[in-house]
This record gives sequence, structure tokens and C-alpha cells, in this order.
Amino acid sequence: MISCYFSDESDEEAVSEKQDYSTTLKAKLKELTASHESMLKNCNALLRSLGDLDSSYKQVGHSKEKLSEVKLTASSFVKIATEFTNVADATHKSWKKALNKEKEKREQIMVNMEEIVQHYADSEKSDMQKLAKAPPDSLTNGKPLSDKPTLASETPDGTAAPETPGKGDSFSEDEFEDAVEQFLPAPSRTDGDVKKKKWHERTDSCTVLPVPEEPTKPPITSKSTPEESPMGPSSNFFDGWKPTLAVRRDTVPDKPSDKVNLWEIMKNCLGRDLSKIPMPVNFNEPLSFLQRVTEDLMYAELLEQAAKCSSSVERMAYVAAFTVSSYADATLRVGKPFNPLLGETFECDRRAEFGWRSFCEQVSHHPPACAMHAEHKEWTLWQDFTMTSKFRGAYLSVHPIGICHVMFHKSGDHYTWGRTDSTIYNIIVGKLWVDQSGDVEIINHTTGDKCALKWRPYKYFNRENQRKVTGTVYDKHGTPHFTLSGHWDEYMQFARVTDSSGKTPKTEAPKVIWKADAFPPGCDKRYWFCKLTCTLNELEEGIAITDSRLRPDQRYMEIQNFSKANSEKLRLEEKQRAKRRVREAKQRQAAEALASGDKDLAKKLEEEASYSPVWFHKVFDKCSGTMVHAYKGGYWECKQKGEFPELPDLY
Repeated sequence: MISCYFSDESDEEAVSEKQDYSTTLKAKLKELTASHESMLKNCNALLRSLGDLDSSYKQVGHSKEKLSEVKLTASSFVKIATEFTNVADATHKSWKKALNKEKEKREQIMVNMEEIVQHYADSEKSDMQKLAKAPPDSLTNGKPLSDKPTLASETPDGTAAPETPGKGDSFSEDEFEDAVEQFLPAPSRTDGDVKKKKWHERTDSCTVLPVPEEPTKPPITSKSTPEESPMGPSSNFFDGWKPTLAVRRDTVPDKPSDKVNLWEIMKNCLGRDLSKIPMPVNFNEPLSFLQRVTEDLMYAELLEQAAKCSSSVERMAYVAAFTVSSYADATLRVGKPFNPLLGETFECDRRAEFGWRSFCEQVSHHPPACAMHAEHKEWTLWQDFTMTSKFRGAYLSVHPIGICHVMFHKSGDHYTWGRTDSTIYNIIVGKLWVDQSGDVEIINHTTGDKCALKWRPYKYFNRENQRKVTGTVYDKHGTPHFTLSGHWDEYMQFARVTDSSGKTPKTEAPKVIWKADAFPPGCDKRYWFCKLTCTLNELEEGIAITDSRLRPDQRYMEIQNFSKANSEKLRLEEKQRAKRRVREAKQRQAAEALASGDKDLAKKLEEEASYSPVWFHKVFDKCSGTMVHAYKGGYWECKQKGEFPELPDLY
């Protein structure tokens, strides 16, 4: 983030100015060289003419001409040399001025840092004094963080009632609203968008309904049975389960409105490795990245519609709409999710409401990677996901790495796709906003069908194509069958191709196959969470001790105790580093034991130093040709029995 102190615009102007000076100096130097060569040539000719004076009187006139040419060449050389000196002197002064200006900026930054450190220390001391004087229950808004979680359908006294948001104090998240300059205007989603009619409603709160007849297990007629593939549906998807709708909350506490100065955060960056800087929770949202990945299933009904299609190319169109729908709320969701700890998990069982359940685990820490497995009676979805990010001055570029799979049980169709690049603008000043851009290819590995999706980047002077997505569905022969168009935060529509002989295919009237839900009222004060998102961090009974909902720093942030959240976050991160140092020490001991010839001890130490995920294992993915983490099963069975294996101590 140190590289983000100055904007790209000023850096580019400085580079451009230096390049102009360099080009001018090179041109003058080239002229000097040519003039010098010409002078040498004329001098040599003059010497030859003078040497021939003794043999011929006629050479005198010719020597005078050569002497005149030497005089003119010397004058030209002196003139060009003078110009070169002037340009070099001006360049030296300009560069010296620029260096002095940079030095003054850095000195001013150091002064600001010292003031901020003192201000931060005073604020922290004041907060600690307030916490010491406050009654114990006020730290959690009267909700104790006990070992036994409070159920979604219960209040602490055991009576059924939905949770209500509370208010707290301490630090808050800020979108740099104290800045005046904006590099790019944030595309707005107006109040009309928030209040627009919903395509399909999700219930705000659910009551317990009569239990319908227990569904039977879906028939498996695909070419790949569950026994042949670890990606198939779990055998106990409906075993011993009664579909009962739970009462879930439909909101979270409002985020505090306190302002945070950017310099207060930047002070931690001075002279440190950026990858190891403990960022405060002020820029976070009260969710883990595992929970954020689970939100991909928000519009999983598109996969149900795809399963009902009789044609594989039409099914491809619905799968394409599903890939787009996972970005529906990404424009305004600028809060950073908590980085999961190694071994952290998150389960989300929504069979009663939406017919699916999912499970995620953080399988690697360096590089950070998570694995996800979700299942429905009609389909199974899994992915192995990581990303890389780069600061580009005023914006942050995020490049996802990994392939997402979905397999439909009845047809056996197996689809894969990647993710588009994300760009977060106005990192330094202005209101944060997110854009998506790039090309995504969806492949049906069973039939050979393909879909090419193009995500058009934001352009300031072309407002019509903002957040626009277009695509075409082809069969294995390359013949187009459907065209797709829409905006990734609003809707997607498809049209059947009737004539593909021309340059532009002729299609039927387009049909809307997906439309984004409107944001709930007041969501701008609650991190722009939709209704499903509000339920993800709600405590439930029987979850594993590694579940994201039990993270103390994330829980403290949700109840607005930012000071405690920051201290807990530092404690958890240091605990994770300590475990990594122990593993690294054992790796060194194993290497020493192997060098000394003790292979048994070296093998034992290597096993103790290595880390293996609890619920996922590495398998070869034929589709991508790489090793990926696949769900090996067992989690839901352990939860049903209430007996989990030995799990890592994370919190």
C-alpha cells in the first residue's frame, strides 16, 4: 500500500516528462556525432589538399574550398554542442526539482505518521478506559459469547423470537468519504433499483410448517455414478432428515457511522512486508471468505431449471446465467471478508428452503485457497479456489484462479468454467466500487458444447455498456444455438438462433431467464447484505468447532465491538503463525535427520510437519489437467451422529 500514496496520473506525467527529455538528448547527441564525423572527413580532405600544394599550383583553390567547409562544419558543431549543453542543464534542474519535491512529500508523510500514531494511541487508551468502566453485558449487547451458541429460532432465555440489531461503539468501516477527489465516478444503483419489484421473493422470516411427505432419493441415470466419482451426491442426502423450515434472522446490526482516516491504517505499512501487515477490521464485513463463496448459490434455482431442460445447449444457457448471477451484488459489496484460518470450515444447510447444502474448508494458507462442495438432488457443484491481487495505484486488480464444476445427475452433463477478473476502484480516494471484466468459457465435457461469455469493462464515455455481459452458446460442431445478453448486476436473457448463415445470427425474441433480487430496505447501512447473506453468520446448533460462525473476531465485529475484534484478530493470526513456525522447524529437523542417514526419523518428522485438510483431499482433475481438492465425504455423517473427529484448535 506504500506504492499507493501517489496517484497513477502524477507518476505517468513524471515518466512522460523524463522520456521527452531523454528523447531530446538522444537526438542532440546523434546530431553531434554526425557533425563530428563530417568535420573529420573535411579535415582529412584539407590535409590531402595541403600535401599536394608542392606538386600543383592548381590545388590552392581547391584547398581554400575545403578550408571553408571545415570552418562551416566547426561552427555547426559548436552550435549543436551548445544546444546539447543547454538541454542537459535544463534536464538536470528539472530532475533536481522533482527529487526535492519527492523528498518533501516523504518528509511530510513521516510527520503525519507520527501524529497519527500518537492520535491512535490516545484513542486506544480512551477506548480501554471506557471498556473497563462498562458493565460486562454491554460488551456483547447483552448476548454472551458462550460455548453453547444461541439458536436462530431462540432468544437467550429460550423463547422463539427473531434477533434485532443492536448498536455499539468503537471504530468503524469507512469508504474514504473524507476525500474530496475521485478518480472515477462510482456507477450508482439508485433508490429505484432498491425498491423495484422483485422477480421472486425470499421470505423475511420463516415459520415452522407441517412436514410434507419425505422425498425419495433421486434416481441416478448419469454416465458417472457416485461410486465411480468422488464428486457425486452424498448417499445420505435425505437419510434421517425431515424438511422443517427454521426461523432465521433477516438483518444484521448496522455498521457504525464513525469515520476512519486512511493515514491511521497506513502507519502500519511503513518499512514492512505488505503480505504480513495485520489489517484492521474497519475495512472488513462480518463474514468469512468461505461464507462469501457460499453466496454463489444465491440463485441456485437456475441450476434446477437447467436440470429440467431436455436440450444440453439450452441447459448451457441456464448454467451461463448462473455463473453471472454470483456477481449480482458485487458492485456495492466493497467490504473485505475475513481471511479464513487454515482448517477453518463453513457449512450451510438450506435443503428446507432451497433444496441444497454446501460445505467449505480452507485447505491452504500460503497461497490461500479454499475448497467447496455443494449438492442438490438434481446436481452437484464443487470448486477449488484461490486468487492473486495487484495494486495498480488508484485501483486493485484481482485475478481468480480455479475451476468451478457442476454435474447434473440425470443427464450426466458435466460443465466447467472459470471466473472473471475483478477491479476495485478508488482505493486511495473516492467511493469504492467494483467492476468485472474479461472472457469466460463454459464447457460441457459430456457433449462438447461451449459458451463464450464476454464481460465488458467499465468505460467512462460509454455508459450504455456498463456491467454488460454478452455470449453465445455453440454445440460441438461450432453451430450457434443461443445468444445471451444482459447486465451482471440486473438480469440475463437468451434468444434462440433461427438462422446462423449470415454474419449476424438471426434470433427469436429474447426471454429473461434471470433477474436480480432488489436490495432489502436499509441494506446500505448493513454492508449491502441481502437476506441470504444476513443468515450466514447466524449461530446454529451442532456445527463443527472450526466453523466460521465461531470466530471471535468476526463475531465481535458483527456486534460492533471493533476494538475487541481487532485484538482477537491479531491473537488468532499470531496463533496461526506460531503453528506454521512449528511445522517449519520440524521440516528442518527432518532434513537434518535425512542428511544424517536416519530415514525413519526423517519420515516421522515429515508427516508431523505436513498439513492435510480434514474433509478434502487432492485428486487429479481431468478437465483442467491439474491437482485439485475434492470432497472426500464424512462431514454430514459426523454432524448427524454428533461425533466429529479430532479437529484443529483454531479459536
